[in-house]
Amino acid sequence: MKRGICLLVMLLLALPQVVAAVELGEVVTKAKKITLGAAIRTRYENRYNHDFDDATPNSSDFTLLRTRLNIGMDVTDDVKAFVQIQDSRIFGANQNEADNGQSLDLRQGYVDVLEFAGLPMTLRVGRQTLVYGDQRLIGAFDWNNVGRAFDGARAMIRLTDNLQLDLFATKVAELDNAVGEQESITPFSPTLVSGNATAGADEDQNFYGAYAMWTPGRQVADFYLLYMEDNSPTVVPTRGIGAGTPLTTGTENIELWTLGTRLKGPLPALAGLDYGFEGAYQFGDGADLDISAFALHGELGYALPLFKKSRLSIEANWASGDDDPTDGDFNTFSNLFPTNHLHYGYMDRVGWSNARNYALKLDSQVTAKLKTKLHFWYFELAEEEDALYHAGGGTIFAAGAANGEREVGQEIDLVATYKYNQVLTFEAAYAHFFVGDAVENAKVEAADADFAYVQMNLKF
Repeated sequence: MKRGICLLVMLLLALPQVVAAVELGEVVTKAKKITLGAAIRTRYENRYNHDFDDATPNSSDFTLLRTRLNIGMDVTDDVKAFVQIQDSRIFGANQNEADNGQSLDLRQGYVDVLEFAGLPMTLRVGRQTLVYGDQRLIGAFDWNNVGRAFDGARAMIRLTDNLQLDLFATKVAELDNAVGEQESITPFSPTLVSGNATAGADEDQNFYGAYAMWTPGRQVADFYLLYMEDNSPTVVPTRGIGAGTPLTTGTENIELWTLGTRLKGPLPALAGLDYGFEGAYQFGDGADLDISAFALHGELGYALPLFKKSRLSIEANWASGDDDPTDGDFNTFSNLFPTNHLHYGYMDRVGWSNARNYALKLDSQVTAKLKTKLHFWYFELAEEEDALYHAGGGTIFAAGAANGEREVGQEIDLVATYKYNQVLTFEAAYAHFFVGDAVENAKVEAADADFAYVQMNLKF
């Protein structure tokens, strides 16, 4: 009798799980198509003297592992869904092979509604990556072992066959009562603001955009308007004065607008030549500051009859800095949410803020499976009174530390990529940074830096 009662109780407890499994099975069987994919990337990195100062020990080597599982679902003719689960870790970081830590997370999870409301538009809602243009301002930051994703909604509108307009609204940070809940607070742009929220206040950070992509023939023309809203009631501007030094106690919200364009393609009149250009202007106000900043990128490439094919290119990148921390104007360009590793050198020592840099590049398809890159960079500050900002947005040295010098240094990069087969790729790189006069003045024992990595990437 007791055994029968126990069995009945177990069946009753299991009933919800059985019903859920049946319902899930019904959903799966109704789906038109399910696609599975995965990516496993392992990268060993060795960094020497990453802050250019022998007086502080900062060399390191470690191995990164990133594993992604992708599930794509064509639920109906006009509804699709995508889920990406990711585990990101450093070999040995848990110090216990039986401890998984907290490295597993939802990388992406969104629903697409095609031809939404009968319009030539796809509506995407959920956690998603945003990748636009060359990713100088908005990118997935896929070099990083975690990457970047946004929580929000995006409307992708097909205006014509070669013209698309994307409108998006995302939540960068939800910080209401953040201090009271003991949450970690991270500013949206270290080059612009930093600080803490106060309990009970609306501390949200939101990012909105309109991005138009026009592709007439082989040409590309992008036009965009971006808006970043930071509702922190207390902010500490860090440009021009060094981290942690307050300029003002203003309590206004930061409102940062970015207006820009990107042009790219071949030059029809000159065979083998291609060009690229991007320009952006930032304006806005908040925290008793008037914001006015700009950034420019230009490049010219030529196809060489070297190996299977090669491209020799020159490029220049400028981003404004601030020459006076006391005038109430903010002139340091904010790099927003980029994939800077694609630009400004593989060592990631320079971002698109208070910078002038120039490059000579040779990219070659040596064989059907082997690609190489040989890049030479020259870096300097746009304003010697401002700080040196690295690719992650933080500072390598504070504003004013360059003591009147502009030259940051030179970097040489050598990268080799070997495509083993359709799903497996190997990559190796070495980079050396020769420090310049600005670094010599800013550091106690300034010295050159080195960076090397070996990477294996499986993706299907």
